[in-house]
Amino acid sequence: MEEKNVKKISLRLYKLQTQLEALNDENLRPLIKEIESIDKDLLKENNIKFSTKMKKEILDFL
Repeated sequence: MEEKNVKKISLRLYKLQTQLEALNDENLRPLIKEIESIDKDLLKENNIKFSTKMKKEILDFL
């Protein structure tokens, strides 16, 4: 998969993760962890580095 597409998907997963975290519902914890795990696996499989800090900065900019 192309790097820009992987990063786009990763950013969408991170955005979803942060929105769920904002709900502050303990029942959502397993789902949040699963989303985080999927994101890490996606980046690892495609050998792409895309830090959480960078994702946060991009979302703050948008």
